[in-house]
Formats: sequence, C-alpha cells, structure tokens
Amino acid sequence: MSVLIKDMEMPKNCAECERWSICKCLNDYEDYESILYAVEDGDLVKADGCPLVGIPTPHGELVDRNGLMDIYADRLTAVAERYSPDSSECGILSGAMKLLAIMPTLIEAED
Repeated sequence: MSVLIKDMEMPKNCAECERWSICKCLNDYEDYESILYAVEDGDLVKADGCPLVGIPTPHGELVDRNGLMDIYADRLTAVAERYSPDSSECGILSGAMKLLAIMPTLIEAED
C-alpha cells in the first residue's frame, strides 16, 4: 500500500526529507548519518532505494486504465456484433482506446 502526501515537495536528498528517521532504505546503512550527509558533486544525495516517487503536477485524476479498457472492449464487441465492426461508434471506441493506451502513467500499478 502506498501513501500520497498532497502538497509535499519532493526532497532533494535524505537530509531534507521529513521522514528520514523512519525510512526503510536507510536501514541498509550501518551508519545512517553517512548517507544523510553524503555529498556527490557538491550536493547532498538521496539513498539508493529511496521509496519516494515524485508525481508531476498539475495532473488529472487517477483512474484504472485497465478497467476502463475492459469497459471499452466490452462495448466495442457489443456494437460490432449489433451493427458492424465498420460502424462509426466502433471507430470512435477504437480511437478512444488507442489514446488511452498512450496516456502517461502517473503512478505505477501495485499488486
């Protein structure tokens, strides 16, 4: 399960992170302070395996793409059987499915 914290800025490094004291990725380091203050090219760094993922803003609503594709596919089958696979509604549904398939993923699916 994931948690989205609205209006939180993505920290640039572990030292700026508000959750560093409970972060599981820091457990990989015997001396967690070594990563909090590690410097690369003059900048503090984030730990390998940082669980935080930035979400681009502004963004639209999060919907289940696969669920919507299933609904479109069922409707496409029903329309093709009732009218014709060459009907204008089939063309519209097919176009909508193609556009939906190329939309960028904002948050990866979880099991």
